[in-house]
This record gives sequence, C-alpha cells and structure tokens, in this order.
Amino acid sequence: MNASLVIRQQQLTTTPWLNGLGSTATVVQHPSHAAANAVDWRVSLATIVDAAPFSDFAAFDRWFATLAPAGLDLDVDGVRHELRAGQPIAFAGEAQVRAHPHGGAALNLNLMVRRDALGATLRELQLDAEAAPHEVAVAPGEMVVLVAVAGSVSIDAGERVTLHAHDALVVSDPAVAVRVLGPAHLLEARVTPVG
Repeated sequence: MNASLVIRQQQLTTTPWLNGLGSTATVVQHPSHAAANAVDWRVSLATIVDAAPFSDFAAFDRWFATLAPAGLDLDVDGVRHELRAGQPIAFAGEAQVRAHPHGGAALNLNLMVRRDALGATLRELQLDAEAAPHEVAVAPGEMVVLVAVAGSVSIDAGERVTLHAHDALVVSDPAVAVRVLGPAHLLEARVTPVG
C-alpha cells in the first residue's frame, strides 16, 4: 500500500446484506482480499435502510459512527445509544447490536480489528475555520484512516488533498506529515499492533 492514499466514496464497491436491510462497502482492510470474518482489520461504510441487527463477529472489537446528519439509535446488548453524526461508540464483535436509522437510509463508518492481535481507536475531530492545523502522527506499524463526516476537508499530506463527504485518506508511513486544516469534521480510525 502507498504511504498515503485517497479513496473516494464513489470508487467503492457495495455489497448488499443477505437480509436486504443494508449494504457494505469496504474502504480498506488487511488482508486486502480476505472475507469479512477472515480479516485482521477492516474499515468500511455501511448503509442501513431500516432497523437491522448487526452480524456476529466474535474475536473482533468494533467501533461505529453514523455519518447520517439525522443521527441514529444503536442498541448494544439491550442499552440504547442515541448517536449524532460523527459520534463514535465501541463494542465487542459478539455483542447483540441493532441499528435504528432516523428518517430513512443512514450511512455509517465501521472499524473492526481482531482483538488478539491489534488495538484500535475511532475518534471524532472537529476544527473550525480559525483553528490551528491538527497534526496526525502515525507510529511505525500503525494505519490511520481519516474519513470526512460532512462537507469538504483540506489535508496536507506531503501534497494538498481535499476530501469530500465520506471520502477517506489512508496513511501508513510515519515519515508522512499529515496536517488537517479547518474547517473540518472527520473521523480518525487508527489500527495499532499489540505487543
């Protein structure tokens, strides 16, 4: 993989869910051609069109954030979480999870990692137009995926790139200096080796 790579939402291939209540498009994963339950880690965009249960991914840890402006309710093991756009939540892959979109189909970001080998975080980043640039450091062995929640975001990653809503920038080289310029509303998915 390149040291940094821009992935446009419209370039992604969408796969319908077997239950017909949504679809998934993989942004980036490792290994790149593995089935969903055989990856070490994966970042994907999922469209949920109606109340739907999540698949069981035992042995994985998962993070989730809706990109839908109206937000979304997420039931995790019987507890309801009212999520606004860009608000992350973490849960075990074997948890009983059900999503309830507000007002139609909702696009969402998913991060999952195999818990015996990798750690991860998913965090929200918001900058206003006057904010100083935000530096994104990448440690050796890490993979960072920045996804625009809404609007357009300018990022300096050796060259200036613009992410539009739901586009991603993947960075894996610690030598690449990444600076996010305001205004910006992003999600930062970070995958880190354990041990």
